[in-house]
Amino acid sequence: IKVSEVYGELLIPVLGDMPFVESFELNLGARYSDYNTTGSAFTWKAMGDWEVTDWLRIRGGYNKAVRAPNIAELYLAPQQTF
Repeated sequence: IKVSEVYGELLIPVLGDMPFVESFELNLGARYSDYNTTGSAFTWKAMGDWEVTDWLRIRGGYNKAVRAPNIAELYLAPQQTF
């Protein structure tokens, strides 16, 4: 299998040193993959990290991820599973 990929990630500080916001950061990332067997795929992520105080932190994120099939899966006969 041949694959070409490009990936980038940014960590962006948004706010800091304010009441109820020790720090707030965004983490953004994206990847483009081009497989010779299954074609291309674009995946991404967006995550937030809010440090409310020294003892309270709220983190969350959302992403789109895909997994390319391995060689054994590429040549399997069609199957149905439950």
